Amino acid sequence: LGEIDVSVSGNGRDMSSINAVTFSYQVPPRISGVVPRVGLSGGRSPIFVTGTNFVNSTSLTCRFGQEISQATFLSSRSMLCIAGLEQTGTRTVFVEVSNNAKDFSDQRLLFHFAQCPSGSYCPDSEAITCPRGAFCGGGKNFTLCPPGTFQPRTGQADCLPTPVGFISPDAGAMVPMTCPRGAVCDTTGLSVPSKLCPPGHYCLEGTRTSNFTDFSIAERPLPCPFGMYCAAGVVSDSSIAYNFTTPQQCYSGYVCEPGSITPQGSGPCPPGHYCPEGEQLICPKRMYCPGVANAEPKPCLPGEYNSEFGKDSCQKCPKGTICPGFAREAPEVCTPGFVCDTEGLAVAGTRCPAGHYCLENTVTADPLAIIDVDSILAASPIALNVDNFRPKPCPPTTFCTEGVTTNVILEGSFKQPQPCKEGSF
Repeated sequence: LGEIDVSVSGNGRDMSSINAVTFSYQVPPRISGVVPRVGLSGGRSPIFVTGTNFVNSTSLTCRFGQEISQATFLSSRSMLCIAGLEQTGTRTVFVEVSNNAKDFSDQRLLFHFAQCPSGSYCPDSEAITCPRGAFCGGGKNFTLCPPGTFQPRTGQADCLPTPVGFISPDAGAMVPMTCPRGAVCDTTGLSVPSKLCPPGHYCLEGTRTSNFTDFSIAERPLPCPFGMYCAAGVVSDSSIAYNFTTPQQCYSGYVCEPGSITPQGSGPCPPGHYCPEGEQLICPKRMYCPGVANAEPKPCLPGEYNSEFGKDSCQKCPKGTICPGFAREAPEVCTPGFVCDTEGLAVAGTRCPAGHYCLENTVTADPLAIIDVDSILAASPIALNVDNFRPKPCPPTTFCTEGVTTNVILEGSFKQPQPCKEGSF
């Protein structure tokens, strides 16, 4: 054992004296132990080899199956090797060492290469648990969950699809986000909402279906409030003018039932009703609501009255009555001294005929006229005195001008009978 000089000769006698080469005789290395006994395929696993006769040289090597790795000399009894980069899958190989990278030890030990476990990543020689928001298939690094998926736990080999009612817009989501207002998330694996809230409805957070008639699902679109209409994508039931992500007022004079999609709603306000913005109201007494699309009620005109709700027209005051002024609920009796012989009088315009006096609710100027008493009484919403329907003759020894109101004599008042002058009757 030891070093010797190596010379050569071209003639068998004269040996070369320059550029001599030194050849070293060494005891073959022996291997007795490997720590650890398991490493990672595809990684850089530090492996300590123990034995004897290790030499500190640049040719000190380890061999793991077919993979050769330059070793680091620690002592004649130990060395450090890095192995695993050329290994794939799971396998068991022989470990050998060499001082000259040519002649390997006769002794061999077994070493096991294992695949990086699923749910972990192995950047070097150790398995690291996969973090939340990522998946690991046993490679050198973890992969973030793509949009539309999430992973709330560590050590997972795959990601979970976003459930119905949620979205995962960004990569690496640990938990999904609730579906935003004004949208519908009705399928799994969504990175963004699949559709807008349907017209005529508003959608709160977490809406899971666009079928607003599916009452088995609480997270469904809700109908637009009465008097409002909703375009697609409305986010609440509170209105902000000209913000079309909120309900908007319907046109005056139109009915918007819950779930309306246009400002005209279900159509014009019906007769007998009026529809200010956002409401449908029955027409009140004293008023009428003609035709359709009334935004406000109209007062009854003079000569007319209305004593009922929900009318599309007013009634004419019947004979024997008058309706002065606007918006009357009921007529009043014809003024004494006058005749109310037509319907729809605002004021009494026909004076009681001369020679007669007329009490209230007189219906004819002809004291001998045939009167249909029953029809007059039936047409009047107020009580009438049948005895006053005709003009009454002026008392004896008196005379009456037009418009006399009573049979009580008061000289000088021509609304009352006047005494006849001497020598007349």
